[in-house]
Amino acid sequence: MKKAAPQPATLFEACMQQEQSRHARRIKEIKSMEARLAMLDAYMPAIRAAGLTLWLRDLESNYGDKALRLTCGIFCSLNHQRLLDLLLGQGFNEVERNEHGSFSSVVVGKGRLRLHINVDKPLELAIPAPDSSPAAAVGVPA
Repeated sequence: MKKAAPQPATLFEACMQQEQSRHARRIKEIKSMEARLAMLDAYMPAIRAAGLTLWLRDLESNYGDKALRLTCGIFCSLNHQRLLDLLLGQGFNEVERNEHGSFSSVVVGKGRLRLHINVDKPLELAIPAPDSSPAAAVGVPA
């Protein structure tokens, strides 16, 4: 049985311990993605030529289905729809699509390579239009 690490005595030690643990998990995750990253390398020239940048911090292992997941925060500069269109043009096929309120979760694949990408929906599709019926205008329930 593994011995529990001693509790850090200072905030500095706690921060260092937490960061070392996070770093070790990320290194392990990157090593588990090695073969998939090598397959994705073949498409990087086309991705770069399209003016798209994949941020390395946003590549994650999607453990459930062994896809590479492209995560991106709200302030992400990557246009996922352009990336999806480019990959489909490179011979990838849409394997799975799940619709959510403001985005679609899409898995595309080619050979053994699978990429999981969340694509924002156009604003008019993400937010339902208000009811413009005459009854709604006067507050009468439909």
